[in-house]
Amino acid sequence: MLASPREYAEVLVSYVREDGNFLEYEPLQQGAVWGIARVAETYSRLVADSIPHLLPFLNGSGASLRGLTAWALGLLGADEACSRVEGLLGDSSEVEFYWGRELKVVPVMDLAKGALSRLKKA
Repeated sequence: MLASPREYAEVLVSYVREDGNFLEYEPLQQGAVWGIARVAETYSRLVADSIPHLLPFLNGSGASLRGLTAWALGLLGADEACSRVEGLLGDSSEVEFYWGRELKVVPVMDLAKGALSRLKKA
C-alpha cells in the first residue's frame, strides 16, 4: 500500500521535532526546512504543525537555516513568528537555495521581508 501525502509530511516534520527524528546536523536541518517550505507553498495544512518546531531555527548560527526558516514560516502564516522574523531584517548574510527551477542567492533580510509581507496580509 502506498503512503499518503499526510504520512510523508509527518515524516518530514519529524525531522525538525526534538521529540521526533530530529536532525542535529545543520545542513540536514536546512534540507528539512526547505522541504517543509516547498510543501507549504501548496499544501500548508499538511505541515502546519511544524510551526512551533521551526521557531528556534530563526536563531540558528547558519544564515541558510535562518533565511529558509523565515521563508517557511511566512508560507505557513505563522503570526507568532512576526517579531522574531523582524529581527532578521538587518541580516545581510546570503542564502543559496534551489527555487523556481534555479539556484538563488538571496540575503536573509529579503526572505524575512517576504515572510513578513505574507504574515501581515493574513
